Amino acid sequence: MKNTDSAVATPAAHLDLNKLTPTMPTLRMGSDDWQQYMWGEDYHLIINEFAKKYGNIYAVETAKGPLVVLSGYDYVKDALVTQNDVFNIRADFEILQISPQKHFLELEAGPAWSLHRKVFATAMRDYFAPRWPQIEDWMTTEINDIAAVWKAQGEVPFDPNREVSVKLASFLHKVMFDDRFGDMEKQFFDEQSLSWLPNGFINSVRYELMNEEEKTAYYAKYGVPIEKFSGNLNALDAYVTMNVERRKLDYQAGEFRDLCDYLIAASDSIDDASKAEVGIGDREVIIGSLTQVAGAGGGVGAFAMRWALLYLACYPEYQRKVQEELDRVVGKGNVALQQHKTDLPYTQAFISEVLRHCSITAMPAANYAASQDTLIDGYFIAAGTPIAVNNYSVTRDSTLWDEPDRFDPARFLEANGELSKKQQGKAFPFGIGQRRCLGENFGKYIIHTLFAQLAHQFEFRLPDGVEPNLKAISGVFLVPEKVEIIAKAR
Repeated sequence: MKNTDSAVATPAAHLDLNKLTPTMPTLRMGSDDWQQYMWGEDYHLIINEFAKKYGNIYAVETAKGPLVVLSGYDYVKDALVTQNDVFNIRADFEILQISPQKHFLELEAGPAWSLHRKVFATAMRDYFAPRWPQIEDWMTTEINDIAAVWKAQGEVPFDPNREVSVKLASFLHKVMFDDRFGDMEKQFFDEQSLSWLPNGFINSVRYELMNEEEKTAYYAKYGVPIEKFSGNLNALDAYVTMNVERRKLDYQAGEFRDLCDYLIAASDSIDDASKAEVGIGDREVIIGSLTQVAGAGGGVGAFAMRWALLYLACYPEYQRKVQEELDRVVGKGNVALQQHKTDLPYTQAFISEVLRHCSITAMPAANYAASQDTLIDGYFIAAGTPIAVNNYSVTRDSTLWDEPDRFDPARFLEANGELSKKQQGKAFPFGIGQRRCLGENFGKYIIHTLFAQLAHQFEFRLPDGVEPNLKAISGVFLVPEKVEIIAKAR
């Protein structure tokens, strides 16, 4: 046993952990790899390649200090689950601290985040719980409108983005404000606007981290997505704000017409002293919450559906299996509803594999930072250090997935054909840990219902001579670079 009689303990506060821990691999400013990280177009592929080169934790020098990139299931889980009380504040990036995004739940921390999440979750639960039959009718009405357009257009190549985005936005408008889109909303709705947000966010962050002398050249290359990110987010905020003010005019306490009413009531339930203490109010609880419902629900739902229909067209053998199951369980001529979901394991497996293989959520929709000094795998991370979480790496982690680059819905099935909960637990398109998407169940409902009803009504294929193209536009969410398919009514 070691003799400690004369040992003098060094106070923990005097220990410099940075000097006692190994040096983190770092992309030095101005190096070729740094240039690729800051300037490259396929960001999700770039950071994944650097994870192979430098390891699953590495730093990037920036004009605002180091940024740490985390890859691989173990590192991501350590940060977002095991140390969720450490990596729980938004990074000190200007793009995250301006309106409207600073009012979003996911960009809050501490007491403000806890209170906002609590009242938002309660409002969502109280709104949805008694209304699922109505909601299913609303969704089916919008899907029938989509189907009518596609049947009328005939077997011509098209991108499903327009009808899916407009009708999904109309459905969400009904949920939030108790009426569908009218002709005016349809006329002014730009289905491309949400597609700019994921890529625009990445480029806005990199622009902020650039040296001043490089910003002009960077803006010349990426200025369009940066401007569209800001402009489209502000337009979404203005749309929500206008409708909230409209609903407030005839709001009656205790009478709940829509999700907006529940959030008005939620905000009113918080006393002024508590609002002042934590720094939240109507701007966060009502407008911020609904902007996220409209943006995340509409954007991710439309992105997922474009991917899913494209995969059906690219993999006809798997499409046949989906449709055989739908015909058997739902019945030809009937409508695929939520009640059928548990009896559609292959359909659910196909959707799960689409979301994994396309890696729809390539990274969280915000950069978080360490709220205190900490260690990950022995590497020191100082308080305030921002992190970039490489979710794409988890979908390509060979320790989790056999042949991860191969598309195979059966990987989400047990040997007996049932859906594998274990496999589903390895992929988290809606996030992981405390910051997991609050609307995950609603998002899953939207994606499953859209997919099941459309796949039941149509056969999708690629135009003659067109090769499968699954390339993505990089961003926090991955968007298909191009979708051109043909829909044939079944």
